[in-house]
Amino acid sequence: MPRAEEVTARRTSLAIIGLAVAFVALAIVVKLDASDAIDRDLARVIRRADALDALWRVVSWFGYQPWSVALPLSALAGLVFVSRRDALGLAVSVIGATALGELTRLVLDRPRPNDVLHLETGVLSSFPSGHVTLYLALFGYLAIVAGARIRARAPRVAVIGALVAVIALVGPSRVYLGSHWPTDVAGGYALAGAWLVIAARVRQPIAARTRSASHV
Repeated sequence: MPRAEEVTARRTSLAIIGLAVAFVALAIVVKLDASDAIDRDLARVIRRADALDALWRVVSWFGYQPWSVALPLSALAGLVFVSRRDALGLAVSVIGATALGELTRLVLDRPRPNDVLHLETGVLSSFPSGHVTLYLALFGYLAIVAGARIRARAPRVAVIGALVAVIALVGPSRVYLGSHWPTDVAGGYALAGAWLVIAARVRQPIAARTRSASHV
């Protein structure tokens, strides 16, 4: 394996392991109710951003049904016509992260925030944030595809910048709207981040993956 590919493969493995460990650590902290104080302090700070109320609501909008289902399916259908490998990577990212997130919710059954009158109501348990998990798994993967396939620099930067901005803003929006604790948001980023790295690996050419695997 060329040196550059070996370094990339090693960094990929470390990233997956690091994010997975972070997610498990957060889940344990949540299960032990050890994050209550910091969660409440951070939530109070974020909820003071009333000037951005409209922005928080717009950013969260696409994480609700039917958009939370329609957007991934539309993206998947579009990528099938561009590259089946890209479509497979998107499926791995979104389905893997979402499924594990829902399973974790069932196991932990963490109550939603109760320190404020909810601006929103949630039916499922709080950890990890479903919005954050979906946004990073979906929009993060689309950003990777955009970076690889959009040739012109200005459109590429604009598309990636917009996708990254939405991903970055959805976490605080969920806390501001009273639907999640900050640790729920962090858990969503860690979980989806791990699956995003795996999906990025999946979309590599099969020949390149075969070379890498033969030298591991």
